[in-house]
Amino acid sequence: MAHQDVGLAVLLVVADEVSRWGLAGMLASIPKVHTTQACADVPEAVRCFPERPYDVVIVDSCLAAQIPALAEAVGRHDTKVLLLLQDLDDDTLRTAAGLKLDGFLTGPGLTLRGLGEAMTRLQHGEMSLPAEVAHQMMAVLSRPRSVERPPVTLTPREHQTLQLLGEGLSNKQIAARLRISQHGTKRYVASILAKLNCPNRTLAVAYALRTGLLEDSLAS
Repeated sequence: MAHQDVGLAVLLVVADEVSRWGLAGMLASIPKVHTTQACADVPEAVRCFPERPYDVVIVDSCLAAQIPALAEAVGRHDTKVLLLLQDLDDDTLRTAAGLKLDGFLTGPGLTLRGLGEAMTRLQHGEMSLPAEVAHQMMAVLSRPRSVERPPVTLTPREHQTLQLLGEGLSNKQIAARLRISQHGTKRYVASILAKLNCPNRTLAVAYALRTGLLEDSLAS
């Protein structure tokens, strides 16, 4: 971790372009942040680490399934990982609670002051945990899990797509592996999300792992 007088090098890993560059602009206005690099996904972020170490990595919660790959890359450095929570629904909070992280940020309503305070806490070796996240996470974890939804039926191509989602691949990478168009990939991903009744790919992979559906995909 950078010395308090030196400043922080921060790596952003945020899929949405507007959010990514908006957050980068906020970080650039914080005096204690001297370097900011922005990436759209975890594979791109992993490629940044051989070039220079970063003190803090901020990862979008929609990329949570890829955090283990990122953790391996940052493991050789004293890098802190923050999860940017775009919503606080039960499934997202359960997933977040199971990850090895150094803190959380809330996407909606995040202010420049709040972001600066989070950077200060990290420099002091403290965990960044907004009160609303702590309260809701404890509430979610204290409740029994809801009854599992009935199994779903996926087509062979959807099984292949789900397997690659489980590996953390982007739509572009999935299209290349399956030798189909990106438009076709988006269609398969949308169909999987609809069948699993999940709002994003991270929660779809988490549900598929919990119910054994991903194991079925690996075997198919």
